[in-house]
Amino acid sequence: MLIDGLLLLLSLTGFLISLYFTLVYYRRIPANYFLVPRVCRMSAPNCQTVLSTRDARVFGVPNFVLGLIYYSVIFVAVLVGFAGKECDALPILLWISLFVAIFGLYLAYSLLFKIKILCLLCFASYGINASIA
Repeated sequence: MLIDGLLLLLSLTGFLISLYFTLVYYRRIPANYFLVPRVCRMSAPNCQTVLSTRDARVFGVPNFVLGLIYYSVIFVAVLVGFAGKECDALPILLWISLFVAIFGLYLAYSLLFKIKILCLLCFASYGINASIA
């Protein structure tokens, strides 16, 4: 029960971070949107740099759009009860979660050493992904 609640909270938080990046990327809200806590806000040029790098895409699809799908699937899987039961989808979700967490390590490296931008929301999402895995 506690694990399910934690997974729901993590996936909802990850979804909101991905939604924020999606809205910024498609210019629906500014990067320094007032609803985002100050500590997490980025300047528009830095945010656009992070969102438009080559590493911000997998097979041409922006990572944050894939994040919307991933976090939604995790959220629904927990609600349906996949997390606590034996089912055919559970091993697939576990492998996907492990891939996402490992990919997050690469993205953290890319942020720190390639483009040299500190993105707290990015690092928060990598931590969420590791926790979900």
